[in-house]
Amino acid sequence: MARDRYLTISWNIHISDPEQDAKNDQTKGTPQHDKLFRLKPLLDTILIACKTHFHPRQHIAIDERMVATKAHTGMTQYMKAKPTKWGFKLFVLADSSNGYTVDFAIYTGKSQFSSGVGLAYDAVLSLVNPSFLGGGYELYVDNFYTSPKLFMDLFSMNISACGTYRDNRRGCPHIENNSMKKKDERGTIRWIREGPLVFVKWMDSREVSICSTIHPAYEGATARRRFKGNDGKWVTRDVPCPQPIVEYNKHMGGVDLSDQLIHYYTIRHSTKRWYRTLFFHFMDIVATNAYILHKELCTEKGETPLSHLHFLEELTAQLCGVSATVPPVKAPAEHLPVPLLLKMAADSVKRVSMELGGHAPFIVFNSADLDLAVKAAMGSKFRNSGQTCVCSNRFLVQSGVYEDFLDRVGIAMDRELRLGHGMEPTTTQGPLINQRAAEKVALQISDAVSRGARLLRGGSRLDGSFVEPALLADVTTDMSCTREETFGPVMPVLRFQVEEEAVAIANASDVGLAGYFFSSDVSQIWRVAEALEVGIVGVNEGLVSSPEGAFGGVKQSGLGREGSRYGIDEYLEVKYVCFGGLRP
Repeated sequence: MARDRYLTISWNIHISDPEQDAKNDQTKGTPQHDKLFRLKPLLDTILIACKTHFHPRQHIAIDERMVATKAHTGMTQYMKAKPTKWGFKLFVLADSSNGYTVDFAIYTGKSQFSSGVGLAYDAVLSLVNPSFLGGGYELYVDNFYTSPKLFMDLFSMNISACGTYRDNRRGCPHIENNSMKKKDERGTIRWIREGPLVFVKWMDSREVSICSTIHPAYEGATARRRFKGNDGKWVTRDVPCPQPIVEYNKHMGGVDLSDQLIHYYTIRHSTKRWYRTLFFHFMDIVATNAYILHKELCTEKGETPLSHLHFLEELTAQLCGVSATVPPVKAPAEHLPVPLLLKMAADSVKRVSMELGGHAPFIVFNSADLDLAVKAAMGSKFRNSGQTCVCSNRFLVQSGVYEDFLDRVGIAMDRELRLGHGMEPTTTQGPLINQRAAEKVALQISDAVSRGARLLRGGSRLDGSFVEPALLADVTTDMSCTREETFGPVMPVLRFQVEEEAVAIANASDVGLAGYFFSSDVSQIWRVAEALEVGIVGVNEGLVSSPEGAFGGVKQSGLGREGSRYGIDEYLEVKYVCFGGLRP
């Protein structure tokens, strides 16, 4: 079909009735105007499909989602706390166990909610429909939504709720003699019960307020926290933790999980029409929900599900009526291999010096100074958004300090990493070099999560070549992030038991540029430094480059050295001159 003919046909295909569109446009500026009229038929179809094909499990969550756009539509919102700050705001109901989008509503302005109680209250009740859900559900929300009236009304519908709350919210108790003091120790708990509502305050690094109609205030749960002793050394001990906070942390991430899955392989691209932006997002929702259903069915049958990417390829192939069994063309390697470069230089017998990248291990032993290790890990992994050849790629942490290391790194990422424009003074993380680099990072994260890794921080694919810095736990050696150089802001953390195991994993690579490890055992330091098959070793240090140091690698990481007194040797020839026959 000719291009012009195709475009003519496509221009005359509409999601809605053009005549009705014109009538709706005439009502602009009045309460009768429907801003989403052009999308209404498709939107209704997708909402029905989301509810028809999967019924959520007991734990559900509601949160906002931003769909990026800069269009001036009157519906565009700004949310400072979200990675995508400008765009369409959606209120999303998701299953906490797998991220399935059960229902959603697009915010078009306060006029769409008319109860008079408040936007948060109306948004929740518009999504929590007892005629569809039934009863017995446990809903988790953040402090934007939580209010005593909302929770009591949900309780009357046989739906329990739990969420953080703001102290100034109407109906929340204000009792001075039972309030938390700034000097209270970490782990201090205060609570007040009013019928089915329990209001709990807990002192962590700061005061946390949570309300629940599900849980008792405390059931003996603990949280591991670090304290500075009288001798100035940091120690770790368990402190009491309220049960609502334990369950909130476990089940509140349903919408975030859904967002991460959607952003891995989004079909969204730039368009001049605002409704096409939402159309692309609708396609992302249905494709992601289909993948979640595929995994659920495979789990029930005891079968191994496809990876996210392979599922989308198969789905696209079936929709297009073609086969997806043809193997894809292998992408070109990140670096030219050493044998090929040597072959190119062989014809003219050129001397070569080359640095061809690495896949640096970062090992943390039980005896390590964790404060020092975390500080070094942040610099070694996230400088230049992970795009240097000596950036750490594989983080191997001994089992005795594994969870503590993850907690500290997560806190450091929250505190130090800011994704944004390079000219903004608060920005610490920028874009990757190109779209292909961002796609590779997204693919590695998706592969790890599909194989059982836990995504503890970030990982969302954003506009352009931006990717949120990611922290992955429970990583194994069969995941692509441990077998391929990432060159991006992903920190995969593996657990090991003994020194020999860590060294074997670190050396299981065909490259060997840099390696890092942290230990306070002097004997272990000499053993591991000798055993690592790399050209550069950082011992209790994450930044190793300096003009005085000999920079270079072994194996497929290259030949020769740069810097130091050895660097000039690559550009010199040794000449032997023998003198004879001279008389004084």
